[in-house]
Amino acid sequence: MKINKIVSITETMHQVQFGLMNTRDYADNQYVARIYTINQRQEYQLIGEYPINHYGEIIASFSKNISAKHRIIAQVFEKGNDAKILSSSEQSMGKDSDVVEMVRKSYWYDNKFYKENGTLARNEWIYDYEYGKWFYIDETEQYCSNQWIQGYYLRSDGQMAQNEWIHDRKNNKWYFVGENGHYLANQWKEGIYLRNNGEVAKEAWIFDKDEQAWFYVDGTGHYVTECWVSDYYLDSKGQIAKNQWLHDGKGWRYVKANGCCARDEMIKGHYIPKDGYFVRIH
Repeated sequence: MKINKIVSITETMHQVQFGLMNTRDYADNQYVARIYTINQRQEYQLIGEYPINHYGEIIASFSKNISAKHRIIAQVFEKGNDAKILSSSEQSMGKDSDVVEMVRKSYWYDNKFYKENGTLARNEWIYDYEYGKWFYIDETEQYCSNQWIQGYYLRSDGQMAQNEWIHDRKNNKWYFVGENGHYLANQWKEGIYLRNNGEVAKEAWIFDKDEQAWFYVDGTGHYVTECWVSDYYLDSKGQIAKNQWLHDGKGWRYVKANGCCARDEMIKGHYIPKDGYFVRIH
């Protein structure tokens, strides 16, 4: 391995880039590079171990005040066999004016997430500042996708869903997750009611405690309006109508205090037949 260059990224960060002499020898993700700094007293300090990417390169950034008199050493060895160094290269840092405080950054490699301390994320949530998204890394060190983790949904790209509708193919249910990633529950969203487990309610009666009213949601999950469902009439707001006469195009009907249509009974001096339609007798 040889060190190609030391590149200044910003005023507060340096990045050290290493390139391989023969990329085909190391591009199969079976090798890693161990990086050290050496001071004037020949004291070694381990910076970390980094995977070699499919371009045969390793890019490392780290948080140390490195003097221009320091040197950088990169050693390549096979995974699981660090006793045998396959290649080594050394380079000085350069001029003092080029040296600034270095900041190690977290990064992805082979669908695995390397944290700022150089260790692999495992069984934990991580926040990727480049994507501006949360991910969950499982025990295999891979990001989770198309599943719920601790009440949060991970999309196909591994990102935590936010402010969007989610179709869970495992149970064929729809959900809506808010800005914080949690699924909404016991509330309306865009005319659709979400149950206490977050699922979209379908073909069901819903009692809204805030409105103190009953609604009916159809097979699409939306509440219905201006129609009959069994013996109950849903008005223009979707609520069960009560204590009023209604004309539905076929005739007059009366809905009582409980919302149910009157049948075979007297209402305000008028007889309502079994079919529920009032017939005026001349």
